[in-house]
Amino acid sequence: MSISKRAPNTIHLGGEVTIVADIPAIETITPGMLVEVHDNAGAIAYGVHDSADTPATRAVALEQIMQNKLISDTYAAGDLMRVGVMHPGSQFLAIIPSGQTITQGAVLQSNGDGKLKAVGSGFGAYVAVESVTALADSRIRVEVL
Repeated sequence: MSISKRAPNTIHLGGEVTIVADIPAIETITPGMLVEVHDNAGAIAYGVHDSADTPATRAVALEQIMQNKLISDTYAAGDLMRVGVMHPGSQFLAIIPSGQTITQGAVLQSNGDGKLKAVGSGFGAYVAVESVTALADSRIRVEVL
């Protein structure tokens, strides 16, 4: 008898993480996206990491566990976010865009829209723990370098 491996229903998969839970979203954000602090009319708010090929933040949108929501339930603008600042060696469930083929061990960087892609000309801050071919936006297990 074999045991079926199920997809995790959590973004943070293991390792050290610092949780921040008192800053609102500035836009719609899906758990698993890279986020960074933005200026929202003088107040700080989280938005997607929007600078492709630059050193990526290690802040990741986590699921809304206190509202009993899933990893597919998005944050709306104004919602207080639960964000994990991942430490080196931590693993989480990230998002890669449609059309990407990532092999295990590949170094990844920000795609400029909260998602990750294979390193092109920028700086890699993550390594793929598994291989994934994305026919649509897909989840992938990654480790922070």
